[in-house]
Amino acid sequence: MTVTRERITQWDRRFHLVRRWPSAIALVLLVLIWPTGAENTVRALAELLVVLPLIYLVTAALGRPDRTWLVFGSLALLVALLGVWDRVPTTAVLAAIAVLVVGYAAATGRIDRVFLLQLAGFVVFTAVAVLAQRADLGVARALVAAGWIGHGLWDYEHRHARRTVAGSFAEFCGLIDIVVGVAVLVVP
Repeated sequence: MTVTRERITQWDRRFHLVRRWPSAIALVLLVLIWPTGAENTVRALAELLVVLPLIYLVTAALGRPDRTWLVFGSLALLVALLGVWDRVPTTAVLAAIAVLVVGYAAATGRIDRVFLLQLAGFVVFTAVAVLAQRADLGVARALVAAGWIGHGLWDYEHRHARRTVAGSFAEFCGLIDIVVGVAVLVVP
């Protein structure tokens, strides 16, 4: 039996949603972590806002978009361990990692326009996160929402440009970021 272009196109139409697996995983994860407007949730989301651009920065330093999911998993595990240990501020550890990543990128000759863009993104999103951690709850909610929505737009731009991270990760992260950002604003 020969496979014709028409049969492939029919299969593609029927199973289009299968290619959206990153969005499906994001939706399941959102159900598990649904944010509230409570102060401890907003503060935790401010801390996590630092992780999002750090994933991009590390991946850019490696020059390996195919490692994005591994970087994500490693940083998620680190943040979970730091949350349990609770002796060192998570944001400080993540900023220290960023400094090490910049050093690694310089040593390996990976500081280019794309890396500098990721570094600028890290600085901006981290500044928003730090401001949110120190602001009163109303301002913190607005900053966290803006940061998460902004990072979601960052994800979609990177997915469209096919730059820095795996497209599947950018789709996954973008959906989560936008929904979390909106939820922080609307969920009491």
